[in-house]
Amino acid sequence: MRITGRWLAVTDEALRIHPSTGLILERITPKGGVTLHNQYIPEGTIIGVNSWVVNRDKAIFGQDAHLFRPERWIESEPKAVAKMKVNMFTFGAGARNCIGKNLAMMQLTKIIAELYRNFQITLVKPDSDWKVTGGWLTRQTEMDAILTKRL
Repeated sequence: MRITGRWLAVTDEALRIHPSTGLILERITPKGGVTLHNQYIPEGTIIGVNSWVVNRDKAIFGQDAHLFRPERWIESEPKAVAKMKVNMFTFGAGARNCIGKNLAMMQLTKIIAELYRNFQITLVKPDSDWKVTGGWLTRQTEMDAILTKRL
């Protein structure tokens, strides 16, 4: 199975629409405090950003940011795709970007490709909504599937 641009677009979109962290990625304001967006925040205050919110920012991902639409990664102009990639907060950002991001992405694309190469995957209840439980890590349940070995 060859990994294509469509395959990577689906992977990026899945990571965007369902990041694994469900709580804010905390930081503590420095000595003397900080001003963000014209708002002073005193030193020692816990602040943070939630990846579920950032990854649905319409200014970055389009007016349909709430939808799972892998085509946004293929059809958008290269500058827009670069903006989406740099602002996607699934693995954090900047100096605190996840150190294992590249390894995780390599494993993820390989595992998904091998699963689809070797198994037919069918949802038990394809018309039912999955349940997502929030916390530091979000968990999906009620999405049982049957894996049938391909011949």
